[in-house]
Amino acid sequence: MIITKNYKVFSSAHKNTLLVPLFYIFVGLVFSVYGYVSRGGVTGLSFVLGIGFVVFGVIVFVRNRALFGKNA
Repeated sequence: MIITKNYKVFSSAHKNTLLVPLFYIFVGLVFSVYGYVSRGGVTGLSFVLGIGFVVFGVIVFVRNRALFGKNA
């Protein structure tokens, strides 16, 4: 029972290896552009937060590729 559920979860995980990092990068770009345009520079909290999301998205993508392989 538990092994079957684990197999189902692991086999469906490859669908999210690209979706989740793209979401983080998209949110990061939205925050960064908003922070840059509305606050007039790179020192605003929105811009810095956006860059953090972009970096986190890249890290999640690299980590997913290492865990699930390049064909995932």
